[in-house]
Amino acid sequence: MDSPKHMELKNRIKAVCVIFKLSVREFERECQLNRGNISNMTGALGSDKISKIIARYPSINLYWLLTGEGEMFLSRSEKTGSDAPGKEEPAQREEPAKAETVDRPANRTHEGAASAENDNSLLQAHRELIGLLRTHIRLQNEQLRLQNDQLRLLDEMIERIKNKGKVL
Repeated sequence: MDSPKHMELKNRIKAVCVIFKLSVREFERECQLNRGNISNMTGALGSDKISKIIARYPSINLYWLLTGEGEMFLSRSEKTGSDAPGKEEPAQREEPAKAETVDRPANRTHEGAASAENDNSLLQAHRELIGLLRTHIRLQNEQLRLQNDQLRLLDEMIERIKNKGKVL
């Protein structure tokens, strides 16, 4: 399910809620988010909250969630695990041929390989998340540096105004 690039993060999360037939509040609860984290969201969502969403719903494509680009869900080969019991990915997302292949008994003998693939997918997802978090930290540090510069300039202006008052 491709989504328009302009779709806001909040709307992407609401789309996930619709797919899983959850209210926003139920979604917040399942992801261990505070009440209103999603419904009252006005911009970005903290990386800690994004991590909770992906931990609870590992089939959601992190890149799509953050950017709106790509597919809403990871492909079967990219999945890092299953969602909660009874909360499976919507049926329309699964292709019948893939579902048949997965259910064949012969494929169950390769569970170790599938587990290793899931581990590799999880590791890759964690690496991507770490990269995104590092970028977020760099941006936050730059914002902090700029704010400190502004404070320094304001302090200098205040000192000049005080000194100007003493001269008069």
